[in-house]
Amino acid sequence: MKRLLILSGIAACASSQAFMIDDFSTGSFAQSITAGSWIGSQLGSMYGGERDSGMLVQANPLNQFMDMSVQSGLVITSSGALLDGQSGVEYDGVGDETDNVAPFERGPGLNANFSASADRFRLNFLANDLPMSVLAYVYTYGSPDALSTSTVAVGANQNSFSVDIPFSSFAGGASFSDVDRFGFIFETGPSGDFALESIEAVPEPATMAAIGAGIVGLIARRRRK
Repeated sequence: MKRLLILSGIAACASSQAFMIDDFSTGSFAQSITAGSWIGSQLGSMYGGERDSGMLVQANPLNQFMDMSVQSGLVITSSGALLDGQSGVEYDGVGDETDNVAPFERGPGLNANFSASADRFRLNFLANDLPMSVLAYVYTYGSPDALSTSTVAVGANQNSFSVDIPFSSFAGGASFSDVDRFGFIFETGPSGDFALESIEAVPEPATMAAIGAGIVGLIARRRRK
């Protein structure tokens, strides 16, 4: 019986592990624009097998370049002097983005249950040179589609740091037990640059600690017997 309890605890812990959405190790590209928008899709090991990437120039008085690339495990966005723009990544399955123009198009869908193993998105940054905001969104397909969004402020930081976006912070009708499409829009503001290392879905830290402590306790009690 005790062995079953230990195995059950280990199984519970395994089901609550963080899972990687995109570590940017595949789907490399480099793109630059000075006006309008660009959207492209990259195949690889990211969640759902495809990443949709995009840029939108909102103002560019000095005709500077906005650059976006995925290389060496990073997604990097760089805006020239006084250029005000947005960049984004979206995950919705393989097959869409046929016209290369913003906004992102509706993909075939993921039908994923995120709530079974996570309660937040985690964005792991290498650096961010100016304050910006991140709009996270989730769709559940239906008639009509249900949308939930959450916006977080991200401060300037020249060192590696992480930003969590709890599922509980989203407003709208989408279900995290039936995620068909989700993404992140980075509003960097004039001249903003950032480098993002990875995107994960993770469980609450306190939950992981409690599960781990419970397993350790079960094992310790068994050894004393």
